[in-house]
Amino acid sequence: MKFSQVVFPHLAMSTTEKATTSMNIYPGTALNIDIPGFSNMLGHSIMIHSRNSTSNNATHQFIGLKLIGPTSPVSFDCETILANRFNIADTIRSHSDRTKNAIQRRAANSSGINVEYDNQGPPAFKCPTCNATMWYDERNNKPKHTKNPTFSICCQNGKILLPKLKPPPPLLRASLDYTDTSTARFREQIRVYNSMLSFTSFGARIDHSINRGRAPYTFRISGQTYHKIGSLLPEDGGSPRYAQLYFYDTQNEAANRMSAFLDSDSRETVDETLTNKLIAMLDQFSAVAQAFRMARDWAINNRLADCALRLIAKISNSRQYNTPNVGEVAALITSDFGHCNSTRDIIVQQRNYAPQRISELHQLYMALQYPLLFPYGETGYHENIPYHCNSGRRKTLRGYITMREFYCYRIQQRENEGTTLLRGGRLFQQYLVDAYTAVEEQRLKYLRNH
Repeated sequence: MKFSQVVFPHLAMSTTEKATTSMNIYPGTALNIDIPGFSNMLGHSIMIHSRNSTSNNATHQFIGLKLIGPTSPVSFDCETILANRFNIADTIRSHSDRTKNAIQRRAANSSGINVEYDNQGPPAFKCPTCNATMWYDERNNKPKHTKNPTFSICCQNGKILLPKLKPPPPLLRASLDYTDTSTARFREQIRVYNSMLSFTSFGARIDHSINRGRAPYTFRISGQTYHKIGSLLPEDGGSPRYAQLYFYDTQNEAANRMSAFLDSDSRETVDETLTNKLIAMLDQFSAVAQAFRMARDWAINNRLADCALRLIAKISNSRQYNTPNVGEVAALITSDFGHCNSTRDIIVQQRNYAPQRISELHQLYMALQYPLLFPYGETGYHENIPYHCNSGRRKTLRGYITMREFYCYRIQQRENEGTTLLRGGRLFQQYLVDAYTAVEEQRLKYLRNH
């Protein structure tokens, strides 16, 4: 009687263990087994079925698998092999390079388990105070069912009111258009374009392994993030990077940006013509870019004198509802470089080779890193943003908005407000992770100091 041999590798937690379990399966038999490591990883034991089938005057043996759960069998369509010998070692070994969660998801999908999703539908409610688009389950009093819910995760019941974001410039709006297939490459490479145009470097341990499969893009880091800015001029013999590209050798700016951030393989994915257009867009609309161009023009007209650019940490007036101008975000310094009005102001000198770290409390912390999300140089969080209305039952002794409240308000969708931030795709994911780590950094600092 013919039989088939089934070989199972032990998927133990140790990567050095390579033992296998093998057995002979005769036609018309069924066998329950527990494979160490593999059974534990899936949470099921395994039943093996074997039967013969005659087709075209040839006899073939079918071998199938079933996962036996704690209560009832679950069908598991691994792979049906028409052969006299069946070896699934290669099939299972292909999972050895994947994570435990990936194997569990693959097993669940193959087993026919019905995964129920909680479909909330589109967000159909509006916050009565800030007009944010919300889901019903985001209401304040969840146990109470009401036709007129109120919300607090967006504006703290009217305590917070921030300036509206403007619609993006025409070029950026067209590039972020998800209905146009010609802009798909820009959306896929938006983080690359942003890096070429950013003023500060982004420091973090980015985990790229999570994006090796076919799942949607995910931005994941470990540890903390930090943004740094260097001097206006590169080191002697060095190539300009980040903010230096707005000040030094601007006649070859696009080529310098591409050579600084792209290798030979990724150059084909970036359009140099579009890069030039994005540079011109920021020169026209961004207050931050205009500040660096102002320093460049002054240095060209005064070749024998040094200058520096002071990036203002927070605005002097209590409220600001309009797009900032150059004077509100930066100041040109032509003498007395050592004086600084604020401990968090950043003095960008012509020659200071040590990069400076930007504080999370600096109003330009995000605008310097994400020029494509904030094309007008919009100011972000700082410590002196007062509450719009701090009265009633939710009144607090603290009179200023917290960092968490600021970002919770900013990432909401509202009518009659620009959606550049929300349409940023992969760059928006990076922004969310960056904002979250900034909030957690402030929490840790508070626990450390109190």
